[in-house]
Amino acid sequence: MKKYSAIFKSTGKSKKFDLNLDLLERSEEIQLVSRKSRFNTVHEYIDCVNQNKIPLVVNAGIPEKIKYEILSTLIAEKTSDQLKSIPVHLLCTSGTTGTGSRPKTFSFSLKTSLANAEAHNQSLGLLGGEKVLFPLPMTHSFGVVIGILGSLCLNSETFLLESDEGVQKICDLLGETQFDVLYLTPSLARQLSQYLKRFDQKIISPRKISIGSSKLVYEDIKNLKTIFSDSEFYFTYGLTEMGPRVSTFKIVEIGEGPLPIGNPIVGVSWKVEGTLKIKSDYAALGLRDDFFDTHDIIDVRENEFFVRGRQDDVINYQGINIFPEEIENLFSERDIEAVVIGLSSKLHGEVPVVVSTSKLDRHKINSFLEENLPQTHLPKKFYVIDAFPKTEMGKINRKALKASFES
Repeated sequence: MKKYSAIFKSTGKSKKFDLNLDLLERSEEIQLVSRKSRFNTVHEYIDCVNQNKIPLVVNAGIPEKIKYEILSTLIAEKTSDQLKSIPVHLLCTSGTTGTGSRPKTFSFSLKTSLANAEAHNQSLGLLGGEKVLFPLPMTHSFGVVIGILGSLCLNSETFLLESDEGVQKICDLLGETQFDVLYLTPSLARQLSQYLKRFDQKIISPRKISIGSSKLVYEDIKNLKTIFSDSEFYFTYGLTEMGPRVSTFKIVEIGEGPLPIGNPIVGVSWKVEGTLKIKSDYAALGLRDDFFDTHDIIDVRENEFFVRGRQDDVINYQGINIFPEEIENLFSERDIEAVVIGLSSKLHGEVPVVVSTSKLDRHKINSFLEENLPQTHLPKKFYVIDAFPKTEMGKINRKALKASFES
């Protein structure tokens, strides 16, 4: 049987962990794993699995009351055959994509989650023994499957960042160590790019940079390539229910506009019927046999798949569908972080408005948007706020943002 082992490091901490799969048995005892310390999350998760308990991994930022309500509900329902038949772990969505504010919980076979991690590593061309810089949360499904299990599959040396350590810490590590892989979210990639533009600091380019979790435009990659000229760049797509890893796009040439989501990784297939529907060998228990509707609206151009927007986010203005991403991409290409939401209107149904954390020159912005958008798509109002509400993975929480304007 393959040995799963990795060294995890964070500020002042270092430990080699082994996953003892040959000792695993089915279990019914559920244990909450939800530490603020990312290193301690790894420690607790692996210990939990090795002790034949079922890890329930919940975002550390969720109120304690809700965490234990989730745990209590699962314990009360643990007669499910899914929790009795095979070793599993329980992973949660961010709580921002479904109805209601609480995260949804899904059961995954540990065996198939390890296979998802292996397929992900293969899609990036990783062979084992890599040095990995993983500055992302560990209580998200990506953090568990790719950050923890992916590292164990590689027998890697993985450096973690704690939640209070930002881009300065990433730069310090990149100045000291040749990493084989650096993982980023689009938001973190933009922060890193802006930071390095202002500071003259020696950086050793990682061999590979993998960016995922939300939309990305070529301009973001162009900015990073001026700094990390020797790195290979990858854009990844996925969702918790499907593994989470679904597809990988290796960026060879810099184009314009949004990046495609690439090709399905081994074990995944998809079809487009307005929205993207996915079948995955790594899906949550109960979701593996049928195609799963992602609710992501897809454009297919020259055999490449582009996420046009989420079905739930489409703005209906006077019967016309407006995709926020089409407008947001125009801002991203100019290094302006902006979100387009639809606000209720008795006259028009919904109207598109722009929310940004940057001061906007309304005259210049309007002139630019008028050159690139039909009249119906032009935002009706512009708002400037101090900061966007974010999910654990750094995605902008659209639901919370919209609610703050409509409350």
